[in-house]
Amino acid sequence: MVNTETIIKDLLKATDRLGLLNTNPEILSDAGNLIVRLTPYPIVARIAKLFEDDDPYFWKNVLLQELEVVGYLEKNNVPVVSFTTQIPAGPHKIGSTWMTLWEYIAPLEIPPLKGKEVINMLNVMIKALNNYGGPLQIFGAWKNVNQAAEYLTKLDDKDKRILLLLKEFEKVDKDIRQLELFPAHGDAHPNNLIPSSNGWRWIDFEDVSLMPKFWDLASFIGNITLFKGLEHPVADYVLNLESVASDKKTFQFVLKARVIMSITTNIALALEGNGDLDFALAQLDNFANFLSIIENDF
Repeated sequence: MVNTETIIKDLLKATDRLGLLNTNPEILSDAGNLIVRLTPYPIVARIAKLFEDDDPYFWKNVLLQELEVVGYLEKNNVPVVSFTTQIPAGPHKIGSTWMTLWEYIAPLEIPPLKGKEVINMLNVMIKALNNYGGPLQIFGAWKNVNQAAEYLTKLDDKDKRILLLLKEFEKVDKDIRQLELFPAHGDAHPNNLIPSSNGWRWIDFEDVSLMPKFWDLASFIGNITLFKGLEHPVADYVLNLESVASDKKTFQFVLKARVIMSITTNIALALEGNGDLDFALAQLDNFANFLSIIENDF
């Protein structure tokens, strides 16, 4: 993976070409993507951090699809963070990777959404996506988990937690491909919903793709159920939705798959030095209990 310092140097060359002179980059996040505010402009650069064997032009198409979907959702009154209109939003080539440009949303404290409100907001987005007519990747949100599982499989000293995770991954990886697919945000967890002066807005549509039914609902409550169980008010509200209650078997499977994907990718990235190891280990520590809960108490 290209280091952050090199990416920032390439970013400054790109901003000069785009007419954003005297840019002072302010790193907001450095995880799966590098998120940089282009101070003093009200613009945020979202830069794909690629590994050596990644195809940069595949990722260019992923970012282009993200821009198209966000534009569609905005036209259909779904609250999203918009891409910038001051200059072309991209994708723009920088060094060996690509970036897109977005509106900067200043940090803001507003009242948190209640469980019913946030799930209703999620369902509005899901409904709009179901009417999206453009092409979408198949299993795009699942694209990195196989590589992560392969990395974990090759570890010399795998403890019982990782062995259990890999065993369950093999089961869901086979069965998930038999399910009917629907348009989904792909990564609709609570941290991808941010406060703005115009209310809460969705971000990060990089994983928008065709995924199994309930994928976005499972994404939203995945870590909630992993750490706090099914009794948490948001999880309880989701489980009592008519659509979920009438098809609990599918929801149970998709929730399990979503949690397995999250833990597998997070622990692999963290062990490679590219993620939050403490959080990934906390997820891994809770996995056996999570399995017991959804298999026995669902």
